[in-house]
Amino acid sequence: MSSDSARALTPKEVSAQLGLCTRTALNYIRSERIKPVYRLNKRVIRVPQHAVDDYLAQGKVVPETTSTAAHNPGQRRIAV
Repeated sequence: MSSDSARALTPKEVSAQLGLCTRTALNYIRSERIKPVYRLNKRVIRVPQHAVDDYLAQGKVVPETTSTAAHNPGQRRIAV
């Protein structure tokens, strides 16, 4: 096993690799779509690189689509 495949990722790093928002990556982790994961304590989660690679190999990643308002909550959309 190479050192790269043994690397432990944060949920934010997982989301960047999958092209998802961090909350969606956390949902994937909680629902065991991505596994194994390691909980270092109640708040700290680490995901081995090989778990992300395995998930990507399945070809099931569907990036979230969000509206502009979701990315800019203070900005209102005006219908013309």
